[in-house]
Amino acid sequence: MICKKCKTAYNEKSHSCPYCGKYSAKSGRLKIIAGSFCFVSIVLFCGLYIYEKPNLSLRVPAPVSSTSLPDEDQEEMPDSDTLPPETVSTEKPRSGQDNFAMLNEICVSLNSYFDKFSVYTNFISKRGYLFDMTSSDYVTVGKLIDTGLLASSYKSAQVYLLFLRPSDFSEFKELKFSDSKQLELFAACETTDGVALVSQNNAGLLYRENYNSLIAKYNFIHGAIETPIASDERYTTAKQALCGYFNVDDIDIRYFSCDEKYSVVYASHKNESNMLYMFVLNSLENKFEILLNNIEQYTSMQSEINKKIPDFNPELIPQLNYAKYQSVMMTDYGVIEDFLVADGYITESGLPFSYICGTNKFAFAKTASGDLFLCWLNSAGKWTAKYCSDYKEAVVILRLHDPNPPLFILLQE
Repeated sequence: MICKKCKTAYNEKSHSCPYCGKYSAKSGRLKIIAGSFCFVSIVLFCGLYIYEKPNLSLRVPAPVSSTSLPDEDQEEMPDSDTLPPETVSTEKPRSGQDNFAMLNEICVSLNSYFDKFSVYTNFISKRGYLFDMTSSDYVTVGKLIDTGLLASSYKSAQVYLLFLRPSDFSEFKELKFSDSKQLELFAACETTDGVALVSQNNAGLLYRENYNSLIAKYNFIHGAIETPIASDERYTTAKQALCGYFNVDDIDIRYFSCDEKYSVVYASHKNESNMLYMFVLNSLENKFEILLNNIEQYTSMQSEINKKIPDFNPELIPQLNYAKYQSVMMTDYGVIEDFLVADGYITESGLPFSYICGTNKFAFAKTASGDLFLCWLNSAGKWTAKYCSDYKEAVVILRLHDPNPPLFILLQE
């Protein structure tokens, strides 16, 4: 064989020239083939190892956010609402019995937190999550840790702190919870098999799609809120239901608001305008059946209603400020009658009033002929008045004189 580099002849069995050391082309091809064979062998070995190695990874749970709620809940969620923030865990989620052990410990802490702070605040179920009305925020694992009721080792735990009724689980066959309709505290987290939930009295696994359906039960947006007046059929139907409750022929509707599922009505007996009664009614298909009564006696009406109807929209409750003005309610309406007649607003034929209610600074009267007057005490200590075409105009005028007025004195017709 002739070396291409030094042009010297040498034995073709040699892999390189003995004079200059250059490798033969044949030798190069052998090395390439050998290298390729080694590479393919390594790839095949690694592939076989990966194929046979068991999968030890677990699905990392999604943080609690608006994207984990059902689609219909996302569309109706108010812009101001945010679900409880969670930290992103760098650890794999626990599984099996360890999962329930963790949730049980957090649930015990959660109940201690609830008992400790319910003296100072009102807790409600908001979209199924535990919500603190005083701080206007959701209760989270971080808050349990900050108060010293839970170990800091749970800081990265992605756990939902829920406030649910066990009876709402009844349609889900994979769980056998109690049929209690009272709200119960739950700690829950995502697992590879679904959502694990633990309360003081119940524990189990719920399929993710069923968990979404469960939380959807606590959506409190049921269409637009309206305030029907006397000419509206809904007003008439609700009034009839309340007349039946009081067993009377007529009552005064002081305030009425409703959405497509629930309604709130403040009412009073004829000639007893200083005593208001608050009702929550079912307004589905405009049937208006009474669900709750005597709500006016509670300091936190929203919290009290939420205990029985957790999907009730709190925006239905008006800021009438009834409790605020109880100590300054007007009891002698003669001064209003005399003033309206003396200043020429009405004549004697307009008396007696068919409705009147007032405080030490404001009064609202409806004459025998149906005229409406809003009266107020001016800065000089003298009563003055303005004719109102309807309830809505009276609201506007009242708010011009006081940003936080006694709206309960009005008659919504």
